[in-house]
Amino acid sequence: MLKEYTIADILQSPQETIPYYIGTFEGTDDPNIEWPHRHTFYSLVWFTEGTGFYVVDFQENEIRKDRIFFVNPKQVHNWDYSENSRGYVLMIDLMFARQLQLESHYPYVDITTQHDFLQALFTHLLLESNKSDALSSKAIQSVISYLHAVLARIATDTGPHSPAPNQTIDTFHNPV
Repeated sequence: MLKEYTIADILQSPQETIPYYIGTFEGTDDPNIEWPHRHTFYSLVWFTEGTGFYVVDFQENEIRKDRIFFVNPKQVHNWDYSENSRGYVLMIDLMFARQLQLESHYPYVDITTQHDFLQALFTHLLLESNKSDALSSKAIQSVISYLHAVLARIATDTGPHSPAPNQTIDTFHNPV
């Protein structure tokens, strides 16, 4: 059976419940976890640099510059990325996501427009996450909601994304 992790497990934090985590890909320690695995939370990873692959529920997706991946709670996933990978990581607890009415219905979105605007939103989230007052918490909630709406709009405008077929995985799905 696959291991299922909370945000606290990933961050190796003694705190049981963490509503969200915002960090840079390169600035977030690699957790000591089993691969593949599942989460109890939503995750969003924006690769601003790097290559590789990201497998979610047996569908392989290419990691490339300016691609944002979404993983919902309970989805099985694994990845392999280049050492030069850079970007942002946003983890959102299931209950917090429900409170904000967040949903992700697409595996990824490619950022071809609004790059600077999205970069500013993530920078703002990072700055606010370093503060610990009621205003920063409210600002973070608002920006996360707005960010998801903007990304949903981009995904809708650019059309659905179908993951590339993987012959190895297809072999397991369709045994000879």
